[in-house]
Amino acid sequence: MKSAGLDTFDDLRSRIDALEARLDRVERRDGTGEVAGGSDVAVRGQLARMHGNDDVVDENPDRLWALNELKRRIPAPGGVLYTGAVTYGADLQAQWQWAITRDDALDVDPNSTAQSLAALAHPLRIGILTAVLRGVQTVPALSQELGITASGQAYHHVHQLAAQGWLSALSRGHYEVPVARVVPALVILAASGGTP
Repeated sequence: MKSAGLDTFDDLRSRIDALEARLDRVERRDGTGEVAGGSDVAVRGQLARMHGNDDVVDENPDRLWALNELKRRIPAPGGVLYTGAVTYGADLQAQWQWAITRDDALDVDPNSTAQSLAALAHPLRIGILTAVLRGVQTVPALSQELGITASGQAYHHVHQLAAQGWLSALSRGHYEVPVARVVPALVILAASGGTP
């Protein structure tokens, strides 16, 4: 099928789906310019239980905007998207996204991946990473915040995180999470924190 500038039936279906979603949003407006019921973008484990169902049905299609766009842009066998716009530390901003196909995600160097994850595989390192994301920058402040009594122990863990790129030195004794690692760190923390 080729007419009216449409290349395929899928293009037509995609445009109809987009129009239906827009119409649905307009019909749900409550007169304030906001969608009735507020913004709910937290989609949790119910989608993980779909097991191959290509048609995602949800009572609020706006909640699935990222998933639907990912499926449109990366066809089967699919891929993964992680993105974020966050304020962290002392009013620093991180806006970041990365989409990767399933095959590219599986084509990793096992050694470097293991080393990067191993740097996070200690409760004190997770504590250090989260404290730095909250704005704590010095090793003495990190030690006090986390109850680390030996400064050598704190420096050891900070250096382990820095060696794998999870922390970088701002100046002598001051550390930050590099902006390119802020969203990935939050994704890893959220994903490993248990069932959504």
